[in-house]
Amino acid sequence: MWIIFALLATFFFGLRGILYQWTSQKNLNRDLLLFGVFFIGFIISILGVLLFNQHWYGWPDIAVGLGLGIGSFAANACLHKGFSVGKASLISVLSGLTPLLVLMFAFLLWKETLTGIQLLGFFIIFCGLCLIRYSSDISINNLKGAQWGLFAALFFAFNDLMGKQSTLLGADILATLTSMFGFGSMLFAISWLAKRKKNQLYDTSVEGT
Repeated sequence: MWIIFALLATFFFGLRGILYQWTSQKNLNRDLLLFGVFFIGFIISILGVLLFNQHWYGWPDIAVGLGLGIGSFAANACLHKGFSVGKASLISVLSGLTPLLVLMFAFLLWKETLTGIQLLGFFIIFCGLCLIRYSSDISINNLKGAQWGLFAALFFAFNDLMGKQSTLLGADILATLTSMFGFGSMLFAISWLAKRKKNQLYDTSVEGT
């Protein structure tokens, strides 16, 4: 059953990447856009909490949800920024390093390992993915936005590890997602308001000169 959920996650993450690439080329406010994305997730999650009578069982559950919110905020902001300034193929390759980072940190934190066959399969798939993508027009001379792809991979890895921690705590999934989306929405709203105020101050100073 887990493979079905993994494939569905892959599909929806891919769809998200396509939409991020498309919207990054439009004249849209990134923070306001991502606030809308997270706020919709918050509404859906809290409705699920009420419908299925889920709960927060203590501060550890809430802390994990807030950690997920921080990771999601940072990862999505970096990913969208990367798509806006760099090549989609490059950013997708670098943000695709997340599984490798998760594998490394899971071993260090929880001593999780793969069997020899699983490790070989992971290595073949990962190398094949990189070879296919790097066979395009990516070169050392067009790495603009690479840092944003790497940051996105790092924060997505952090997010996956926090998700794993929530399962170890036995946290209710919809309650955790409510904390994640709610806190992420707040962070994007704060970022949007701060940049808006900064722009207003700048416009005022320009008009006064």
